[in-house]
Amino acid sequence: MLNLLKNPGIEKVDKKRIYYFEFEGCHYYPKTAKLVVDGSEFFLSKYEREILELLISRPGEQISRQEIIDLIWGDKPCAPKTFGKHIDQLRDYLGDRGLDKDSQKIQTITRGYLIFKPTVTPHYHGLAPSLRLLIKGSVASCLLTGFLIIGVSDAFKSETFEAIEPKLLTSWKAGSKRPVVSPDGKVIIYSRQSKDSTTWDLLVTKRHSKTHKWLTHETLPHTQNTEPSFSPSGKQIVWVRSDHKTFCEVITMNFDTISLKTSDKKIVYQCMPSQLIRTPQWYSDSSLLLSSSLSSQPYGIIKLNLWTKEYTQITQPKDTIYGDYSIFYHPESQRAAFFRQSTSTGTELRVYDFTTQTDRLIRTYDHWLYSISWRNADQLVAQSDNSYEVINIANGSVKSVPISFQEAEPLQYPVLVDEHTIIFVRGPLRDREVIMHKLNDDSTEQVLTTLFDEHQGVVVKGKNNSIVFSLVENLKHHLYHMIDNEVTPFAELPRHSLVLDMAVSPNGELIAYLLGNTLFIKNRQGETLHSQPLTSTGFAFSPDSQYLFIGRRTEQETNILSLSVQEDFEPKNVTTGILPKVTQDGTLYFLRKISDQDWLFRQTDTGVEKVIKAPFSTTITHSNTFDVIDHSLFYIESENLTRLDLNNGEKVVIKKIKGNHFSMNYAQDFMVSVHAVTAQNNLIEFKLKHSDDPE
Repeated sequence: MLNLLKNPGIEKVDKKRIYYFEFEGCHYYPKTAKLVVDGSEFFLSKYEREILELLISRPGEQISRQEIIDLIWGDKPCAPKTFGKHIDQLRDYLGDRGLDKDSQKIQTITRGYLIFKPTVTPHYHGLAPSLRLLIKGSVASCLLTGFLIIGVSDAFKSETFEAIEPKLLTSWKAGSKRPVVSPDGKVIIYSRQSKDSTTWDLLVTKRHSKTHKWLTHETLPHTQNTEPSFSPSGKQIVWVRSDHKTFCEVITMNFDTISLKTSDKKIVYQCMPSQLIRTPQWYSDSSLLLSSSLSSQPYGIIKLNLWTKEYTQITQPKDTIYGDYSIFYHPESQRAAFFRQSTSTGTELRVYDFTTQTDRLIRTYDHWLYSISWRNADQLVAQSDNSYEVINIANGSVKSVPISFQEAEPLQYPVLVDEHTIIFVRGPLRDREVIMHKLNDDSTEQVLTTLFDEHQGVVVKGKNNSIVFSLVENLKHHLYHMIDNEVTPFAELPRHSLVLDMAVSPNGELIAYLLGNTLFIKNRQGETLHSQPLTSTGFAFSPDSQYLFIGRRTEQETNILSLSVQEDFEPKNVTTGILPKVTQDGTLYFLRKISDQDWLFRQTDTGVEKVIKAPFSTTITHSNTFDVIDHSLFYIESENLTRLDLNNGEKVVIKKIKGNHFSMNYAQDFMVSVHAVTAQNNLIEFKLKHSDDPE
């Protein structure tokens, strides 16, 4: 596949930072294949994308149609009519139809030759406006300014941060997350999960004596006490308590950093169980900042006055499904850093200034982020593509300086004690086991691996004993294919990415998976055939491996699309609903909500009919929450894999299994389940040394 970011024609452009290309009022985003023309958005198919990227990389140059076909199709056949269809579609998108020849962006010069006439300007993630102004002219002239951009970067190479003198603060055989340091720097409060427990409690640790004390003692299963935060005075804390299914509440409590005594615990806000109340922050000792909404989704930042119980809406996000989340407030500068999951650009790091009431985009990321920390009023520490970086946002500019570590394990949740001391959670945040089952032998199950983390696993339905799974090993993330115990890696994923959902075609040749808000489709050779932004509600391949049925959520509705995976990946609307499943005879099953209750429906040639009320939870819309094979519904009930015949209502318990997600082959004799286990990590502290600091 041709890739614009790897094209030799733009080799000297700072490729990793490319955000979009601009030409004659059009914006093209290569990461998502989105083309914006006069406010209208188009997501290009595989071949449309590659043709446009080739033309963008060689503006003003005559290119023969045959050369384009050779570069893009390679040894695959491409009829002139097919090629012409793609060119015509691109011209329609670009508005060339009806224009005279000299006004067209894609022009036919002589028979068999094309030329892309516009001047192309690349735009970059996180560059200051002054640097963006330097990037003018065509890509050819950009080769010159590319040296300038790289030269500017080289000028900062001598400026680095180094994390030195590591000191382990805890030594639990358990999971830890979301640490926060008191304003006086004396204590750390964080969430901790004991081994083999389903609950999370708040624990306080004194930094210099390693004295520990539990602040909560949770008794409800699957309930978390998390997202702690200190008030500016350090005399109060706030946190979120929720099971993410039936209740969610924000709690405050008085706290003394010397004696570790607590008092006056009270619930100050009731939130929706599925609501992303991440990191409630103290705006003052009498008011909180929360991720919520006074009307409807998506959630923005609101300010809650704890005395009057009045709310004030601070941000009103657009171009997003989830809204704003993970707020981190800096009292001295009166600025809040937060994240927004954009449907077009990915994860956005933004800063809201309460003194000017302005919301500023700092930079975007391909991977999801959940935590950030202020170093001072003008600097933030965030997770970069490869490690961590200090982001300077002073004077309206943005400059990133990397932090180097002599550390082999992953680091998460940065929190600054002061400008020269930083704390992380060291080790994996989550761990999952992929367990293989032979269903005709009740005693046979095998754990795929217990050494590494971040698993998703799915069975190739049309083949016996064949699975695809994701695995993080030695800080590297890969997709693997296993047939008869022979394991082969076929694709490397971004290091900080998390595979949220996965499906594999019944013939085993195609893999669809969700990273953040982007759906990818790869073949077994690891080539990306298609990608698109997607707020997913599950997806599944058709039994002939020709189509991928996708559940998609937008701001207006949830619907199911059919995507051709053998042609041009053109989506077609099928019906409204979530979590599609397709049986061997082509019957489509899916869920719809009626009066706040999920029902299973099926669609055949004769229409849509309601089947049964869903006997399983749909709080998390994961493709492998249930399955339908031979018109029998498979789901997990009270830790039992259960089969329900949808024709006669007969219900059978198959076996007891671990995990909430599973995948089964058509023969119903082999499956995998994914079981979450307690991750083992701890808190670690580093000294943060700048290259200009004295030795």
